[in-house]
Amino acid sequence: MGGQRVRRSAHLSVGLPFDSSVAAVARKEIASLLGEGVQSDDSVVLVCSELATNAYCHGSEPIRLKAHVEVTDVAAAVEITVTDGGAAPRARGNANPEEFGRGWLIVSALAAHSALDVGERRSRAWCRLLLPTHRGASTPGCRGPKGSADDC
Repeated sequence: MGGQRVRRSAHLSVGLPFDSSVAAVARKEIASLLGEGVQSDDSVVLVCSELATNAYCHGSEPIRLKAHVEVTDVAAAVEITVTDGGAAPRARGNANPEEFGRGWLIVSALAAHSALDVGERRSRAWCRLLLPTHRGASTPGCRGPKGSADDC
């Protein structure tokens, strides 16, 4: 985030289960990464859940979640990448078109940037979401009241 002072930077890289619990585990992991020091709305958790679910439904083992959150003085963003072992012979999950098939549309609608690369041996879904920010907000690990010289 070009020349701005980084207030918080955190990374996550974790394997996800290749079963129907994948979305719940992904939601828990991303929420933990964001913590209480980052303003976000439910869109980050939703997008992470959709990427993990898509990897399970359309991909193969192993599934890996990587995320990076960075908060500067003027901007905040989270990048989420989910990789899997490549395209599955057929999709798993609910084939009901009213409940299935909208994951990537949701990701594309909520993310500032996104990309999807599907291959036989590896698939990768990536997105970057902008987070709400406000100057003077405290950040975990910072000392001092908001607005003080010691505030991050």
